[in-house]
Amino acid sequence: MNYRHIYAIIITKAKEEMQLGIRCKGNGNYYEKHHILPKSLFPLWKHRSSNIVLLTAREHYFCHELLIKIYPSRSMNYALWFLSNSKYHKVSSRQYERAKLLNWENSLGESNPNFGNKWNDEQKLAASAKTKNQIATFGNPMKDKHHSEDSKRKMSTSKMGRHFYTDGVKTLCVSDDNVPEGFYKGHTSDFLPKTEDGRKAKSVRGKNMKHDVNTGKKWFHNENGQNVLAFECPEGFTKGKYISEEKLREMKRKNSEAHKGKLTWNKGKHYSLPKRPGQHWYTNGITTIRSVSCPEGFWLGRD
Repeated sequence: MNYRHIYAIIITKAKEEMQLGIRCKGNGNYYEKHHILPKSLFPLWKHRSSNIVLLTAREHYFCHELLIKIYPSRSMNYALWFLSNSKYHKVSSRQYERAKLLNWENSLGESNPNFGNKWNDEQKLAASAKTKNQIATFGNPMKDKHHSEDSKRKMSTSKMGRHFYTDGVKTLCVSDDNVPEGFYKGHTSDFLPKTEDGRKAKSVRGKNMKHDVNTGKKWFHNENGQNVLAFECPEGFTKGKYISEEKLREMKRKNSEAHKGKLTWNKGKHYSLPKRPGQHWYTNGITTIRSVSCPEGFWLGRD
C-alpha cells in the first residue's frame, strides 16, 4: 500500500477546501491544525504557513497513523499515543492498544531517551527548587488530606513480603524470592565526603544517610579520649563513647538557648549530664573528677 499517496490525497483535499474558504475555524465545524511535514522531524518547516493544514479530528488521527508508516520513529509513535488519549479523538480498542504498545516499546532499555542518564547535583538542586516553588505558589496538594483506610490497606498489601536489598551501588525493593544475584539485605551505603574539620558533609537533600557499613558496630574509647567505631572492642579500649567536659557544657548551653521562652516537658527538673560508660567519680577530698581509671592521690567516690 502506498501510504504517501493516501496521505497526499487527504492533505491536498484539505488545502483546496481551505483556499475556497470552505474549511476554516469558526464556521461551526471542528478542525485541528496539522503539520504536513512533522515539526519534530523537519524543525525548519515548523512555522511556515504552507506546512500547516486544517483537518477534522478523524482525518488528523488517520494522518498520524499514516505518518508512522511513512516516517517510523519515536516522535511519530508518541504523537499517535498523544492523540489516542485526547478527548477529541474516539479510538477503538485495537487502535488504542496499537498506539499504547508502540509508545511502550519506545520506553524500553536503550530506546528510552533517558537510558543511562544520571542527574548531577546541580540538576537535583534545580528540580528541588522547582518543586518547592510550585508548593509555595500553589500549595501542597496533600495538605490537610489523608489517605483513606482502603488506600492504606492497598498500599500495605502491595508491599507485603518485600524488603530492601543492595549491591553497594543501588537499592531494590523486592520479595525474598526475587533477590538478584550479588544483592544483600539492607540499603545502599551513601559514602559522603568530609569537611575540613573531619565531619561528614550533608548530602544534596540536607540529611546524613545511614551507613549500612556501620550496622552492628559499637563505640569504644581509650584513656586518651579517642573514639573508635568497631564490631569488637580493640585492645586498650573501653565500651562507650567519650565526651569531654567542655563538649558536655556546650551541649547544655545550646540546649538551654534552644528552649529559652518555650514550655518544655522537663521544666523545673534537674538537667543531668549524659552518663559515659566505663567512667566513675573519683575524689581527693577537695576535687571531684570523672575518669576511666583512678588518678594518683584519688579514691573512688564523690566529695
